[in-house]
Amino acid sequence: MLKKLNLDGIPCFKDGATELGPLTEATFIFGPNGSGKTSISRKLSNLTNLEAAAEWSDGMPMSVCVYNRDFADRVVEQYSQLAGVFLIGQENVTIRRQLEALIEPDGEKDKATQWRDRAQSNLTKHEGELSDAQSALTAATWAKRGSVPEVLRPMFDGYNGSREKFAEKLINAAEGSSHAEEQFTAEELVGRAKLVFDTSTPEELMIPELTKFDVNDFEGSDLLEVSIVGSKTSTMAALVEKLGSSDWVLHGRAYLNSSDGRCPFCQQEAPASLSSDLEHLFDMTYQSQRERLARFSSTYSAECLSLLAAARELESNPGSLREDKTLSAAVADLDRLIQLNQTVVQKKVETPSSTVELEDLSAAIDAINMLVRSTNRKIDENNRQVRQRTKERPGLVSDCWSYFVTEVARDEVTKFLAEKARLTPAIDGIRRSLCDAKQKLSDIEDVERELNSQLVSSEPTIERMNSMLRSTGFTSFRLAQSVDLPDGYTIVRDNGAIEARSLSEGERTFLSFLYFYYRLHDRGPQDSNQEFVVVIDDPITSMDSDVMVVVSALIRSLIDQALEQSGRISQVIVLTHNVHFHREVTYQFNRNHDRRRSYFVIRKGVDRGHELRRFEVNPIRSTYGRLWDEVKAARTATSYESPIGLENTMRRILETYFSVLGNVGQERVIERFRGQDQLVCRSLYMWANGGSHSIFDDTDYSPSEQSVDTYLRVFRQIFVETGQLPHYEMMMSEGTLTEPPVGSVAVEI
Repeated sequence: MLKKLNLDGIPCFKDGATELGPLTEATFIFGPNGSGKTSISRKLSNLTNLEAAAEWSDGMPMSVCVYNRDFADRVVEQYSQLAGVFLIGQENVTIRRQLEALIEPDGEKDKATQWRDRAQSNLTKHEGELSDAQSALTAATWAKRGSVPEVLRPMFDGYNGSREKFAEKLINAAEGSSHAEEQFTAEELVGRAKLVFDTSTPEELMIPELTKFDVNDFEGSDLLEVSIVGSKTSTMAALVEKLGSSDWVLHGRAYLNSSDGRCPFCQQEAPASLSSDLEHLFDMTYQSQRERLARFSSTYSAECLSLLAAARELESNPGSLREDKTLSAAVADLDRLIQLNQTVVQKKVETPSSTVELEDLSAAIDAINMLVRSTNRKIDENNRQVRQRTKERPGLVSDCWSYFVTEVARDEVTKFLAEKARLTPAIDGIRRSLCDAKQKLSDIEDVERELNSQLVSSEPTIERMNSMLRSTGFTSFRLAQSVDLPDGYTIVRDNGAIEARSLSEGERTFLSFLYFYYRLHDRGPQDSNQEFVVVIDDPITSMDSDVMVVVSALIRSLIDQALEQSGRISQVIVLTHNVHFHREVTYQFNRNHDRRRSYFVIRKGVDRGHELRRFEVNPIRSTYGRLWDEVKAARTATSYESPIGLENTMRRILETYFSVLGNVGQERVIERFRGQDQLVCRSLYMWANGGSHSIFDDTDYSPSEQSVDTYLRVFRQIFVETGQLPHYEMMMSEGTLTEPPVGSVAVEI
């Protein structure tokens, strides 16, 4: 909180007071016009740069929000280009001025746009001339393609379907021909083209060789040379081995189970142990060897078939290998050996006791692979030649184009290059200028967008301020958005007409104060937790009494916040020269001395500096009787001009008189009234109970000039219902009262 303010630098105080303080939560400074009040408010508005001039309670400066004439001039401004439209808010006014300088006719944006348009026009003109020259070149040289020898015409591949691509290639070749190391004649180019442009022999793929395999790598290959027989520990082993009948016995064993007890070998009655003897003979070892042999047979057969399929595929090769007659014989020999080995393996499977040997396939595979390698050498040589032609083709094409532009189309190309040399420097310069102009315009548009983004929409402000006007009973005009200016305001009168004239001084002052009050309750997030000091300097210039009552009530609500420390407003300082306004803002429901309030009076000196005196209590007092005079004046006047002021006067009387009584059964009193009278009664009671704390809340009843009689009647009836009619009659001089009646309250005034 601000404790003291040094007034050095303010001329009118040079020989008088030089210090304002000590200050309290609510400070009231009264002084006539020209006494230095505005100078004090200006010094308070610049405390951020004059910290040494101020003394703070905790040594930490606070933000100071000042309402004075300077603020009013900054936040409400007539918009010069639209009649009846004005701006509210320091931010909008400043930003709109910057926008005006930017986008007004012949302003920065207009000049940048003209610069860009001129550069674009010049560029279009010069580029059009260059395009016409190029079109003439294309038309003259397109037909001359037929003058090139046919063997050289592959040089035009890729350009025959598009005149634009042809022209682009032609110009590039013309610009590069002067740098060519060597120029070739048509005969030389034709000789090279017969080899390089030949596309009849394409590049071929190499032929894969057959893969050899070793039979010993297969599981079970070791059993080929092993006689697989039954167990030698069986009782039948000696005879079977002697006869070499192991395979024969194995096949006959299968018939034992279906021979009805007879031996399938000798047709005699089979011994009981024959089945177990056979099972012992062909034990697990025997069965395991046979399974391994079967797996070998399957794997070896599959590998052989795959090898034979790869060999036969070589016979269908579209290349020169198919034409080699020895390939078929080599493949047939491999087929024969594979068939022979498969027969041998099958025999071994059927007679496990036999021993076999497979034919070696290596020689047959090598014979085929030798033919494959010979063919691959031919393919490699062919591919090398094809690749060499591919490598030489770009050089030959370039030389052909050089020949075309220097021999076939020399005259046309020379004419075009001269025209291009004339136009290109001008085009390059104009393009640089156009780029600069576009960048300049882009920068200006960025600034314009940034300024527009900073403009505060008038719609929420209008709604808040209109709501405040309605809640305080001020209905002579309301605010509306301008249809011509997005952030602009206009005034709509109580008859619905849109006001198109300039703002009056009173309207300007009232709007600027409402905006100030609104901004106090809508401070930005950057200082949302910061307490601040509110300074208000004479906000009622050229205002009528109704508006002054509204402004006074709003200021009292700010003072209540500072006294109760219920918000971010830490302190309120009010400066005024108006006695009635001073009485309104200093009014206290409870007349007990409050040390949180301080009062100053500025007395002007004629031949010396002004004097600044401090008081603990309000030196400028109002009286209880003066309030009743207002009510009496309303009753006797033929047309009371301030119904809002009358309601406020009645409210203050009720506040003062019934404060001692406390709750006097107000609900019972309100229930005695009906219709409009009940609304008026409730309105007076609500004001009496809520006071200035709820000045901008919804009210139950808003008076008009026609409702003065109703208010007077209901006001009197409240005293009747509460048993306080004698006091009413005394104050209104309706009767003679020698002593207070029973039940009345003696109010000290």
